[in-house]
Amino acid sequence: MRIGLFTNNYLPFCGGVTISVETLRRGLERRGHEVWLFAPRFPGYTDDTPRVIRVPSVPAATYPEFALAIPWSPRIRRQVSDLQLDVFHAHHPFLLGPAARFMTGQTLYINGGRLMVP
Repeated sequence: MRIGLFTNNYLPFCGGVTISVETLRRGLERRGHEVWLFAPRFPGYTDDTPRVIRVPSVPAATYPEFALAIPWSPRIRRQVSDLQLDVFHAHHPFLLGPAARFMTGQTLYINGGRLMVP
């Protein structure tokens, strides 16, 4: 399956969410899935792993080491559309979470059935 993980926290920022996302990514890839990770851009940071798509971001005003994603990017939306993801997994209810939901087209298909997202 082609899976998209949408997270507001990823390397080089280190914390519990980052560790959880990286553990999930590695586990899914070990099982043969193609995992695409969407995360905030950090100036000067280069990813070591393939299939990481960086979303435009700005430093948090009170914690400049933390990047806040700007999720409404036409470039990112085109990339997501071109990937034809089978699964959208959002790790957060804000920023990239609602963007992932929006990019699903508001309709999710689960086991051949149809589930409408409110």
